[in-house]
Amino acid sequence: MLLIIIVAVAALLVIMGAVSALNTRKQRAALEEWAATRGWAFIAGGGGPWLQYLPQGDAGRGVRYQLDGVRDDHRVTVAAYYYSTASTDGDPQGGSRTTTTSHSLTVVVVGLTSGLPSVELRARAFGKLGIEVAKAAGLPPKNLTGVPKFDRRYRIHAHSEAAAAVVTRAVIAVTLDRGLPAWQVRGDQLIVPWPGGFRVDRLDDRIGDAVALAALFDSADIPA
Repeated sequence: MLLIIIVAVAALLVIMGAVSALNTRKQRAALEEWAATRGWAFIAGGGGPWLQYLPQGDAGRGVRYQLDGVRDDHRVTVAAYYYSTASTDGDPQGGSRTTTTSHSLTVVVVGLTSGLPSVELRARAFGKLGIEVAKAAGLPPKNLTGVPKFDRRYRIHAHSEAAAAVVTRAVIAVTLDRGLPAWQVRGDQLIVPWPGGFRVDRLDDRIGDAVALAALFDSADIPA
């Protein structure tokens, strides 16, 4: 009986491996076709200076695929980025067990016409409740924009008023209207990391949303 179970499990693992490999080949073929029809470059792997600004994890990270091209006169890179985290828990026998979890991001990096002060949006912990609790405790949150919907979702992380000024009302409107995740500006690059892996049917929308935001930064009169 035990032998039958072992054989069944082994067969299941082989099938799962074959299905995974097939899905990987299909995705790569779809990405190569997407790139070819738009005159973009596709590479397996990839990377760039923007990697240092992404979550690193503690159990490995990297880029599975990368697309490079131009949209509306902006240089654009789209990367299938992943990072892994490890957690250790105790087991019933008094030992420990380590679990590794892989996280995927679809990262769109758009080149800007000039360098800007570094600024980053971060998710605001506890949203509106967190803001109200802080105010009640006499510790009003910093960098509130006066746009409640934006302030509930994000907080602005910047090292100067000039950097915070990058987040204009127009930038706030585009961020909310297009449902952008927490993005960051680093010099002449806008980095927009969407949670989740590559989906070919969403690439054009993701790129369009990021480029629309980049166009605002290019048109704004903001000192570097």
